[in-house]
Amino acid sequence: MIAAVFSDSHKDLKTLGAAAEAAKAFGATKMIHLGDTFRDGLALKKYSGDVAMVPGLWEIEYHDSSIPNRLIIDLCGFKTLLTHSNKATLEDMTLDGNPDEIIENENIDILLYGHTHFFEAVIREGRLDLNPGSCRAGDKRAASVTYGLIFTDGKKATGRIMDLDGKILAETTLIKL
Repeated sequence: MIAAVFSDSHKDLKTLGAAAEAAKAFGATKMIHLGDTFRDGLALKKYSGDVAMVPGLWEIEYHDSSIPNRLIIDLCGFKTLLTHSNKATLEDMTLDGNPDEIIENENIDILLYGHTHFFEAVIREGRLDLNPGSCRAGDKRAASVTYGLIFTDGKKATGRIMDLDGKILAETTLIKL
């Protein structure tokens, strides 16, 4: 399975669409949006019928109890936490839970988060942490437009950060024992 991961598109649907097209060309069948802007995630349904999304901290949806701010999904046997911020914040609602506690209590294998606009793909404390960076053109906090790809086969998960030209900017692999 290949999942595409996007964050911090901030209503730049043109760039998000270009990144989704690029991800599809790599074989992505699942699309994940990690917020800012939550409704941008709806646009990903044009590229896949399998879309998961959470809102960003400053969005009205973050305070809507019918929309989860943190979501646990299965990516081919890897328990995966989706959240906009990988840290507890003052904006969190009571039922959101602290990401660190969720990671520990739920035995999370993959943590997908955004918020910082800086990409990373690392193995941290035995799990794969991936921040896809910013999917907005002209973002002053990010060096370039980036998105993530997660390749899973049940035994290993590889997180990859891509730019729109198809260049791999970072990559790491988690192997399940």
